[in-house]
Amino acid sequence: MASSTSSQQSNSPAPPPPTPSNQSISKPFSIDADVVLSRFLNQLVLNQKTPSLSSLPPRFAKKSSPPPPLVISLVDPQHDLLLTAVSDIGFFHLTNHGISSDLFSRAIQESESLLRSRRSFSTHSPLGFIHHDQDVLVFDTSSSELDAFQCVSDYTKKLERVGLEVVELILSSSGLENPFHKGDIEPKCLVWFSSDTIDTDISVIKEEEEEEGGEIEKGKCYPFVVSLQYEMKEGSVIVKLGDIAQVWSNGRFKRVRGMDQNNSVSSENCDNSQNISMSLLVTLPIGSTVSPLSPLSSNCGNRSNVEDNEIEDDDVENEFGRKRFRAFSFEEYAWTVYHEGSPFKDPLLKYKI
Repeated sequence: MASSTSSQQSNSPAPPPPTPSNQSISKPFSIDADVVLSRFLNQLVLNQKTPSLSSLPPRFAKKSSPPPPLVISLVDPQHDLLLTAVSDIGFFHLTNHGISSDLFSRAIQESESLLRSRRSFSTHSPLGFIHHDQDVLVFDTSSSELDAFQCVSDYTKKLERVGLEVVELILSSSGLENPFHKGDIEPKCLVWFSSDTIDTDISVIKEEEEEEGGEIEKGKCYPFVVSLQYEMKEGSVIVKLGDIAQVWSNGRFKRVRGMDQNNSVSSENCDNSQNISMSLLVTLPIGSTVSPLSPLSSNCGNRSNVEDNEIEDDDVENEFGRKRFRAFSFEEYAWTVYHEGSPFKDPLLKYKI
């Protein structure tokens, strides 16, 4: 039995010799190794950069605020500043315009009576087409219906004068011919009233932002070259460029789409106080054609005879670049903007080349 047992033990395989890896695992870390590892991990944490706001995904990034409006003096305009305003922003504050805050205040107070007597006015629409919307009250500045409201009439005539001067200033500074001065088109100026009081049957127009950077008003609007509105706090007139100005400039001018009603003023002489807004639109007669303007004759080199060399082809290139808009009917465009205008759809897209 003893010999049998010893023979079995001699035939059984011996255990494998220890390897270096096995030895390292079985032995605990020394104190020095722990210190080195701790220092290494601490160094990694210290070298790690803290995430900044600029590295955040677009949905978490802070939305940039629109640029502040520039201030332009009508008496002594800075042309470089003006070109920046019309090309990059689309609106600016106008000072030294000659309209007193007292006249504006009296016009606002008087306009309350005008809004309440709206049903006594003619049903003829100055927009060029029939409309029955209760949230729109518009007058041609040449209308005799405003004669009964002396302050409103005086204010709108002064604002009309300023508006026509602004159009000339913008176009001449940009090297473009003014069709109003040439006699090709007669300017048409409209005064646009709105109020947030239900008694006048005029509803509030809400705002929505435009991706392009300007403002869009949800509500009825009308195409214009420029719109003007008095700023009571600043004592300035805010001037905004519209669709027609952008087409005239061949796309170089920035525009503000829609009718801005931000600057409404509360009428304090009435128990039922209401916020009233008056805007003046410099626009076109309904039968006009809209297309990019020609550059000033003085900038056109050999264009001594403009009539013989008049450019009618939309594909012709001049020093202002290839035309980016084809000519279109103002009547068709105005009707579309007023009746089918959407804050998310640009009505000028169909006329771009």
